[in-house]
Amino acid sequence: MKIVDGKAVAETSEEEAALKTLLETETAGLKAKRDELLGKLKGFDHLKDIDPDEYKRLKTEAEKNEQDKMYKAGEFENLKKQLLDAHAKEKSDFENKIKVMQKSLEENVLIASATAAIAQEKGVPILLMPHVRSRTKLDDDGNPIVLDDHGNKRVNAKGEPFTIAELIKEMKSNTDTFGRAFEASNQSGSGATNNNHNGNGIDYSKMNPVERITAARQAGLKT
Repeated sequence: MKIVDGKAVAETSEEEAALKTLLETETAGLKAKRDELLGKLKGFDHLKDIDPDEYKRLKTEAEKNEQDKMYKAGEFENLKKQLLDAHAKEKSDFENKIKVMQKSLEENVLIASATAAIAQEKGVPILLMPHVRSRTKLDDDGNPIVLDDHGNKRVNAKGEPFTIAELIKEMKSNTDTFGRAFEASNQSGSGATNNNHNGNGIDYSKMNPVERITAARQAGLKT
């Protein structure tokens, strides 16, 4: 076999037969590939009537619609965030109001309890209230409790919660510190020092129990 003008030329009958067989094989392969491609093209027969310009317009419109969807989705997320933020602020404001109300309720309950106990022991609320308030608070059930120096709940010798009344009696027994804040039981006459006055001209000794508690509570609220 030799090459003439870039083509293979058989020199013998055997070479000629081999070239013929090779040509037939390649031809059959190309024909099979052509038939395969033609079969695939038949699946696109419905597209032969589509206008290329119309197809481009539709494609552009579809892309724009997709962009609009993404934009609207972003707007929805933004609106959702605004609503969540507003709800969180409203919740926070409400919780703060609850805390203020709780603090006010605690203050009123403790002052009322302390005022009654102070009046029972003939003490002066304006002098004693700051000391009582620094040692008391409400427990989780809303009951007044007395605290020790470490901020823990105090108990008495019986293992029971230490009451505000017991605290006032304890303070009354500490005459070196709180003696002047209670009425002296052994004082009488015009020359005696009158510890019934709270320093603002209020004489608790001339009041009935209800008036004493009311006046003492008002004085305590100003501390």
